[in-house]
Amino acid sequence: MAIPTTTTAFYIHANEDPATVLESGAITLSDLQPTQVLLKILAAPVNPSDLFGVLGLIEVGDWVIPFRNGFATWRAHAVVDADNVFVVRKKDDPELALEDASALYINLQTAYRLLKDFATLEKGDWVVQTASNSLVGKYVIQLTDELTEYVRDSVDTKRGVRLALDSVGGMSLTPIMKVLGVKGAVALYSMISGDPAPAIPIGDVIFRELKLLRFWAARWDREADIAVKHAMNDDLVALLREGKIKSPAVEQVVVPSNGSSADKDTVQRVAGGLAGYRGKKDLIVFQQ
Repeated sequence: MAIPTTTTAFYIHANEDPATVLESGAITLSDLQPTQVLLKILAAPVNPSDLFGVLGLIEVGDWVIPFRNGFATWRAHAVVDADNVFVVRKKDDPELALEDASALYINLQTAYRLLKDFATLEKGDWVVQTASNSLVGKYVIQLTDELTEYVRDSVDTKRGVRLALDSVGGMSLTPIMKVLGVKGAVALYSMISGDPAPAIPIGDVIFRELKLLRFWAARWDREADIAVKHAMNDDLVALLREGKIKSPAVEQVVVPSNGSSADKDTVQRVAGGLAGYRGKKDLIVFQQ
């Protein structure tokens, strides 16, 4: 296999509106060292959190995901230390869909941690969330059946909603906090609305002892034990292979992988990832 010296990537030249600063072209790869591996990026989702940033033993053929958040997957190749990636599919393993493997990096992990870390859910408990049509929201809906004994038709109305998940921010907080039961919790994990001032009903927080919690995937990623990460990824890959989780439909955005630039329409589509709900998540797929 010939080792490339350049590759196609999306990159920025300033921290401004993605529509004006996002570009595509060739970048130079660093020389491959004995302890490093060359990755060929197959696909990478376009997440709002990516655009907010703008404002083991590895064998050839294995599929891997980054060990660290903020890895920069919008490039066709990368040279990394071998211990900085997780293997999610060995080259001889059964097929794993591109959209499933790419979701393991951010979206599925976020949904998993939100349900695991912020409340002890019991049979009959309810979980409410904003942005349910987002990729994380759709995975939360599926994971509630697999990670908890969530049963919609036996909810204890006196107990109330135990957990609320909010990725919108601003005025969206008030209605979901109003339905929380005593000592319920709301986990904030994004701010899609761009509103930095959450509408917190202080009286409810005080008199119903509500908990306001935060989840930042990048910090969790930096601080989590490696064994916890491996266990989580093993759980999620198993659920995907068994068909218990299904990735929603995506819109593939095909990009060259030979160092040539993506066309302007493609760059603008990727830059428009904050434009609101478009029905499907964009998935950058590098030509093979």
